[in-house]
Amino acid sequence: MMKNNEHLSHFKTSRIKLDEPFSYRFLYKDREYIIDFHDPRVEFGLGYCVKSIDEKPVEFLLLQWLTVYFGESATASYATRNNTHYYERGYQTFDFRHFKKFIKKVSTFPFVSYANWRNELIRKSLAVYCMGVELSINAMPITVGQFALSIEGISNAYLNQRSKYKTLGEKPYKKLLNTRLLRQKRSKKYGDYAKYFSKYIGQEIDVITEIRNKYCGHSLVHSKKERNQFIAVMNAWAVKHGWDSKKSRRKSYRTSIMEQTMQIHSNSLFKLSMNTNRLLFFYYLNLSPTIFTEYDFTLFGFTGYKELVIEHPPRIS
Repeated sequence: MMKNNEHLSHFKTSRIKLDEPFSYRFLYKDREYIIDFHDPRVEFGLGYCVKSIDEKPVEFLLLQWLTVYFGESATASYATRNNTHYYERGYQTFDFRHFKKFIKKVSTFPFVSYANWRNELIRKSLAVYCMGVELSINAMPITVGQFALSIEGISNAYLNQRSKYKTLGEKPYKKLLNTRLLRQKRSKKYGDYAKYFSKYIGQEIDVITEIRNKYCGHSLVHSKKERNQFIAVMNAWAVKHGWDSKKSRRKSYRTSIMEQTMQIHSNSLFKLSMNTNRLLFFYYLNLSPTIFTEYDFTLFGFTGYKELVIEHPPRIS
């Protein structure tokens, strides 16, 4: 049984790595909470229980921000164990000091210095992101459309130009991405990697844009010209991630098997789209994204688990 002041989050695509203690107290908007990774209702390392000390319900906005932090849904009204895709992201290393910085930052939202429209744009971008995480892999490729809308919103909130709203195809995210990576780009030690990473994330957003336009927004997949453009973008993406070779004559994405290949890549496309969206939230908040895993931006997942039994959610007859 779950009390009124508790909420469970069961991880679907990753695991948590942390040392004792396994429960931590923190403040969010002057209310004290506990996040417990050793709750008996959640398998250790595969989720957490968050509960308020004042015994009032956990604030929903906090659950949304926790969904951003961990990349695992905390907003589902009926949380079930489902680690079918546990291998996708690998281990997240929990650092309480970093977590406290994140909570302190999001506790100030809505931001007092912002106009109402800007705070609302962030709020809606957050809500749509959480919807995408909750829909998860089973709703692919529709899920990518939620992340596309969220990225578009958070990028325009950063641009702060209400009368000049830019669609995702106009690449509004570039200013946010370039601003946060500017210092690294100027560094002799990290400059080359920062430029590479900026281009890498830009290409992921190009893929998100293409999927949104072809399947979730405008249904342009019926146009031969648009379909060929989509195939070119997806084949470049497959080569980038090592699925195909540049020299391959028969690429994975071609008209005859396009949908089948997308189904094969649906897990990875979900993971990469979600984490690209998460990354922009971290950049918007000007926080280091240290919670991300080694596999969050790769096509392939983690294969090192041996002891975990795959557990599916209960079926309803």
